[in-house]
Amino acid sequence: MRTGIVLLYLASIIAANVVTARFAPLAFGAFLVPAGSVFIGATFILRDFVQQTVGRRRTYIAIGAAMLLSAVTSWLLGDTLWITAASAVTFLVSESTDTEIYTRLRLPMAWRVLYSGFAGGVIDSVLFVLIGCRRSAPASCRGRRSAARSSASSS
Repeated sequence: MRTGIVLLYLASIIAANVVTARFAPLAFGAFLVPAGSVFIGATFILRDFVQQTVGRRRTYIAIGAAMLLSAVTSWLLGDTLWITAASAVTFLVSESTDTEIYTRLRLPMAWRVLYSGFAGGVIDSVLFVLIGCRRSAPASCRGRRSAARSSASSS
């Protein structure tokens, strides 16, 4: 059981990277959401189950392994070094935040999963845009503006 939940956690991270790299972002009004976001949400939930199963100290070992796996996967899928590094930093900060919030809350598990996952998800989304899209503006960061310019120039 212990190994299985950790492997599932690691597999969800690979799935999030592959789906994000292979499929176009989903448009929700003015927002673009990476297609792998569904799996990213799952990683926070699975990370909470990892912590519940193996404890906080071993969870940080799993987070470190997952961060390296995520960075290697991103690099192999063609992300720039800057985006790969931004992804790794964002992953480490958001997963650590999730871990610490989950640890400190004295609520039933479902509420801890909800609150820690929400905080981790917000941090993940905001921090990646601040780091990853600051130095270079890959298509996934420009998305809506490029589409708006295209439709404005064709009018």
